[in-house]
Amino acid sequence: METDLATIFNAPTPFSLEKVPNITRVLIPPPKAGDNSVSLTAEGINFRDLWEFAHGVVDLDGLYTNDIGALLHTYGVEAARAAIVSEMKGIFDTYGIGVSMRHLYLIADYQTASGGFRPFSRGGIADASSPFLKASFEMTMAFLGQASLHGEFDDLRGPSANIVVGRPVHSGTGTPEIRLPLPSLTAAVAAA
Repeated sequence: METDLATIFNAPTPFSLEKVPNITRVLIPPPKAGDNSVSLTAEGINFRDLWEFAHGVVDLDGLYTNDIGALLHTYGVEAARAAIVSEMKGIFDTYGIGVSMRHLYLIADYQTASGGFRPFSRGGIADASSPFLKASFEMTMAFLGQASLHGEFDDLRGPSANIVVGRPVHSGTGTPEIRLPLPSLTAAVAAA
């Protein structure tokens, strides 16, 4: 038996097709221009039960959530990293702000570098080893004051630390050094 969604959703009496635990409501978003596929937006998340319920009915490769923790625990750190980039890009695109994807990848890499998920906030950056990295984010005086009180050391190897103290960053175009041999003193004296 084949039934289209319009028939189901225009039925005279409300009914439940199937309930998946932890999914409280399902909505049909307006279709995107040129896209004939039907998509659903759900409130809540339950990948495992959805896989069992929707196998053969739903394109499981098209599942997406903005719940980074759920993606991390279900699909792994690379899926969480990709979702972080996608969510940040969506926010910037909404406001028409152009940002190089390299910056978004750098933030997502920082957040997932330990194999888990670290918030990109003052709480998430507070455990960084570089006092200048912490100071470059927020609460500069608080981080520098705590670093002074606890005798923390910064070897100025990271980009943020170098930028804070006004030194060139030792990566990209800041990597090469040009060294020329100086004429010897005897050659300079002889020429004079």
